[in-house]
Amino acid sequence: MTTDTKTTLDPTGHTGAEERSSRFEANLVVLARHRPSWAARVASAAGNSEPATARDGTATFRVTDPQGRRRWFGGSSMPTSSSAALFGNLSDTNMSVVLPGILTGAEVLTVDAQLDPGCAIFVCESDPAALRLALMLYDYRPLIEAGRLCFVDRDRVIADLAAFFESHPGYEFPQRVLRTPQIDPATFAKLQKDLEAALREVTAARAQRAEQSRRRIADQLSAHQGRGVLIVGAGVSSDARAAALGLQDAFREPGSCDVVLISDPRTRHLQGVLDRIERIHADVLILLDGAPAVLRPQIPDAVRLVTWLTPQVDPRVAATWATQAQTPCFVSTTEQLRAVLDPASGADHVQLLEPGVTARAAACCVPTPVQAGAPLEVCVPPCPPDDPDLLGLTLASQRDLWTVARSLIFERILAGRTAAAAELLTEASAKANVAIEDAQVRRQFLELIQRRALPAARWRTVVTGLTKSGARVRTLEPLSTETPACYVCPAATHADARRLCERVTSGAPVFAWRYFTNLREAHPMLQPLLDCVIWFDRPEEVVRGVLNLGRTSPRIPDPRVLADNDMSARLRCLIRAARALLQGA
Repeated sequence: MTTDTKTTLDPTGHTGAEERSSRFEANLVVLARHRPSWAARVASAAGNSEPATARDGTATFRVTDPQGRRRWFGGSSMPTSSSAALFGNLSDTNMSVVLPGILTGAEVLTVDAQLDPGCAIFVCESDPAALRLALMLYDYRPLIEAGRLCFVDRDRVIADLAAFFESHPGYEFPQRVLRTPQIDPATFAKLQKDLEAALREVTAARAQRAEQSRRRIADQLSAHQGRGVLIVGAGVSSDARAAALGLQDAFREPGSCDVVLISDPRTRHLQGVLDRIERIHADVLILLDGAPAVLRPQIPDAVRLVTWLTPQVDPRVAATWATQAQTPCFVSTTEQLRAVLDPASGADHVQLLEPGVTARAAACCVPTPVQAGAPLEVCVPPCPPDDPDLLGLTLASQRDLWTVARSLIFERILAGRTAAAAELLTEASAKANVAIEDAQVRRQFLELIQRRALPAARWRTVVTGLTKSGARVRTLEPLSTETPACYVCPAATHADARRLCERVTSGAPVFAWRYFTNLREAHPMLQPLLDCVIWFDRPEEVVRGVLNLGRTSPRIPDPRVLADNDMSARLRCLIRAARALLQGA
């Protein structure tokens, strides 16, 4: 998650007073909506400070303490530089963290950029005036709204956290305290001790609450009061989120349907799942992209569990999760199914259920006319990220190897030649004079070449060709409901199967590069929809196809095929499989 931290400086080099005031008021409104007690404390906080420009050009403050000493706000004269040095390369980014103070304010944004979806930042701050200054400098509204940023009083950590987790049961307790030089060792040690005490108190309260929830859920279902469906999206990708929300939108049965997303810090903990089951009287739980063997012991036996693994799940992971489960499990690709049905796995409760198109896409299937002579606008998905910093390649030798590998891939594409990832890595290693001895590191590099470097190179090649041909090219986010005049997918992977099927329902021409997987063979259920895609093998083919759009008719899918492959059909299949467990018991 990223937040715009751009500020405007007045002629003296200070952020304008009007802008600071406006940003503070906007932050305060959101804070009051989510944490009113903190908003009240910050609104009434007073301090002695004046605007300043830090040595790295960042807008900040100079603060005068009670002893009359002037110092830099947050203890740093270079907020952006120091926060990047401290937290710009965090490890273990899949857990919520504690920041032992608001510091300069920039640290919150730096940490946020590192953490995985579903994680939260707990800022332990004892001085409301310091938080007031940070709210003047940075826009925290997206983080507060998303439940990503929480504030704790450092002087009463135990009581504050106990109250917070009582009223916000879906959060995970932060597992890591970030150390900073601005916090003295004695204060840091006390904070750690208080957090450990708070963890014991919260854990005990949660265990008691979970047991009470399970008993109430069992009583509901034994009284035949259950007719709800809870969808738990355990995957963090945008496509997994789209699948969860698409299933909820397709719910047409009597009863209630709700969604819990593990990618949301407010619903990451098991208690968030139990609370939703109880609230909607759910007798069916659909788990998306999660390990059923982990969740099954945590929920009452009367709640039937069924699992659906989306295309993003690696076939090897899918095989592990599916074979460990003793409940119905569905996979989305033939590759996943082959891995699960390997003779060594012994799984016989797994079936193929490919991605479905949303109800909105299935309902609108009208050709989009292309006006002759009009400047053509072509939409493409975002470029797959392949920057070494984003991929965690920190060693100089790794970055050199990655640079050479990307260069080789471009040469191959421009020459119209293909090569396997292993061949590319071998050649790049020789050219960069970098040997990879560790087998695991080699597998990771091969995965990065296959999943990042190759798609990104193809994306840039296609977009460059389209731009040179005179087309206007812009990106379209995966969850966008916009209907473009033309859609081009430069590297069609399993994750694109559903998106391609939804795009063809708009009636607009859809082009896709075959890449390394034949989606038509991998998705036999979706094959009639994928047949409406115009496939190409070289970038010049899609450029010619786009330029000739006015002379070709778009391929429109059969409405009966859409009805068989929309989310409603997928949801009915999942619910039937789950409720059949009751008859088989």
